[in-house]
Amino acid sequence: MAKKRKKLRISILKRIALLFTISLILSSLLTVGIQYIYSLNEVQKQGTATAGIVGSTVKTALDYEGSIDALQEDEQYRVRIHDTLRHLCLGFGLRFISLYTIDKELNRHYIIIAANNQDDDARMNEDYGYESGNIYSVPLHNAEKNVLNGTSKQDFELISNQYGDIYLHISPITDQDDDIVALIGVGVDIDSIMKLAYEYLIHTFAQEMFVIGLTFLIALMLIRKMVIRPIKTLSWKMKHFVKDRDAEIYSPGRKTFFEDEVTDIEASFDEMAVDISEYVNDIEKLTMEKVQVGTQLDIARKIQCGIVPFEHGLSGNGYEVFGYEHPAREVGGDFYDIFNLDKDNVCIVVGDSSGKGISAALFMVMVKTTIRENLRMGSSLSETLNFVNGEICMANPENMFATVLAAKLNTKTGILTLANAGHTPPILLGRVPSYIDVDTGMALGIFDDADIKEEEITLKDGEGVLIYTDGVTETLNTEKVQYGERKLVEIIKKNYQQDGFSGAHILVHSIVDSVKRFSEGLEQFDDITCTAAIYKNNEMNSNYLTPEMESFKTVKQTILTSLGENEISRKILLACEEIFSNIVNYSEAGNVSFSCERIGNIYSVTFFDDGIPFDPVKTSVNKKEFEELDKGGIGLMMARKNSKEMIYNRIEDRNILTLKFDVTPLTEDYE
Repeated sequence: MAKKRKKLRISILKRIALLFTISLILSSLLTVGIQYIYSLNEVQKQGTATAGIVGSTVKTALDYEGSIDALQEDEQYRVRIHDTLRHLCLGFGLRFISLYTIDKELNRHYIIIAANNQDDDARMNEDYGYESGNIYSVPLHNAEKNVLNGTSKQDFELISNQYGDIYLHISPITDQDDDIVALIGVGVDIDSIMKLAYEYLIHTFAQEMFVIGLTFLIALMLIRKMVIRPIKTLSWKMKHFVKDRDAEIYSPGRKTFFEDEVTDIEASFDEMAVDISEYVNDIEKLTMEKVQVGTQLDIARKIQCGIVPFEHGLSGNGYEVFGYEHPAREVGGDFYDIFNLDKDNVCIVVGDSSGKGISAALFMVMVKTTIRENLRMGSSLSETLNFVNGEICMANPENMFATVLAAKLNTKTGILTLANAGHTPPILLGRVPSYIDVDTGMALGIFDDADIKEEEITLKDGEGVLIYTDGVTETLNTEKVQYGERKLVEIIKKNYQQDGFSGAHILVHSIVDSVKRFSEGLEQFDDITCTAAIYKNNEMNSNYLTPEMESFKTVKQTILTSLGENEISRKILLACEEIFSNIVNYSEAGNVSFSCERIGNIYSVTFFDDGIPFDPVKTSVNKKEFEELDKGGIGLMMARKNSKEMIYNRIEDRNILTLKFDVTPLTEDYE
């Protein structure tokens, strides 16, 4: 991801000042232009007015002193008028004043010309003076034409000659009949006009800039106090809100004599801060409670996993049993139990409590524990379920119930005893899977007199029973279609081989995998529990093994059936073979038997023999000499190295050695 470019930071006050300055410059330029034009027009008007006043003064003087003819005839009179005109030039700041006539050929005849500068006066008199008698046939100016033809009483025009750029103002001198007898030309220097215009412009502009600048400073101070400072304060509050939320930095508010948009924002933030603080406090409280509940649920899940493991296998001479359970939530109401009732009988109990979550889990634990205790005490399946039903009905304030199917398999005879308390019927595992017709019974906890009965069937070699909860068949896919019993039977058929089922754990895993694939894309709705028990009554699986190495094939086949061919099973076989070899060669046993069990990630193999007492756990092989290690020492070292734990007991003149192995990688691969 491209690194975000850091933007130039400019405060609002600076931006306002910058925009105001730019606006001021642009408005000043526009004002200067307008003022310049205005000033120039005003000066021109002033010059025109001055020229008009001068012209009127000259006409008045001529009318008082005499006529144009007298000027042409009387030298002294002309000189006096000349001096008067020159004084007027000096007094009004004019460049020159001229008096001349226009003949019929439109030529100028200058009578008097006077300038404010002595040199200019002498030169103009030399060039245009009456004494020279010069007649100028230069074309008349528009202003002169306009006055002569009566278009305007007086007019002015910008001219350029050897004396520079001049505004020439023309006014007529008339006789008693209003006929024009001469023209008065008043010349105003453009430079002087521009100077006056500039002076007027600068004076006006300075005044405006002073007023605007003062207004700008006052506006900035007000903006800083009424807008910028509150916004900075609000920004600081927002920035430190999370860290200082407990200190209530948003209260009290700023004191003002009136309300505006800024006070509205401050009030909205303070209100929002209060709401957010309360909301965050509620969230923190809820989060803490959720964490506590989550922790409790996690502990409950671990406790339940200890009571009802994720998967549990049990195998021995003539049988293999495997169970799997996966709750829809952290804890669930489904349960199963697999345990040896005695050396010839294995019990399988599967149940489904009403409801879900903690309540169902607690109810399930009570039901499961009570059933196991009564079966261990020697009660039959039906007696146990009827007793548990009575206990539940006596103390069941929440009116909860549980469906339970209990089974007992005699591993010597293949007799399967079943007792059903309203649970899903079991499936007979064989070449043609079918549901076992067993009395449905009544769910535990509904009526006092459930009168649950038990029935028996005899399994053939390779046959078995599948007991599951409705979470298997009632699982939905994305099209809202149930997994169903037909699909379950199809999976069972696919796992059947010519010599029976390859293993209870393989069958259960196949069913669970099929259910998960079927419901892929949806959240698990109900707990899933599935157990399978397979009876194997062949010559190799007798109740007791002959203490010969040839008999280890039975142990090997049982382990491989449970775990499959892999690195872990090879290490287990190596350890078990060394222990079995020690029993055969050094124990002097007449009978040997074994059993296998899997609980979660732990796989246990237990050997029973009636040989001489020997505790391999306490025996030290490290102190033996090398030549003595071949007397069982090497095998014992190999068994300790490959096993997680070894437990020895001497009960009823029999050695009982249990080896426990960690099969976590196999569980992770399956998950």
